[in-house]
Amino acid sequence: MLTGVSLLDSQMITVPRIKETKIQFEWVLHQYLPITDENGQIITDFFILRVVANHLDEAVFDRKTGYIQSQSLDPIARLAGNQYTTLGKEFTMIRPG
Repeated sequence: MLTGVSLLDSQMITVPRIKETKIQFEWVLHQYLPITDENGQIITDFFILRVVANHLDEAVFDRKTGYIQSQSLDPIARLAGNQYTTLGKEFTMIRPG
C-alpha cells in the first residue's frame, strides 16, 4: 500500500479501519444536509453520523474513568485553509449544575 498504513476488518461495517490509529470509530450515515447559499447553490455538506462501534487504544483511553487521555493522544485540529493547531494548555472548569 502506498500510504504505509495497515488495514483491519471492521466489526459492524464493510469499510476497513486503519490499524495505526489510537481511536477508531465505525459509523453509518444518519442524515445528510447540504448547506446552501442565498442562491440555493450547495456550498458545503453537513453529515450527521451514528457510531455503531468504537475501538480505543489503552494508551489513550482510561477505562476506569472513561476519559480520553488527551496528552497521550496528541491531537491535531484543522482551523481553516492550510492552518492546523495542536492541543495547548489544558484546564478544568466545573460546570454549573
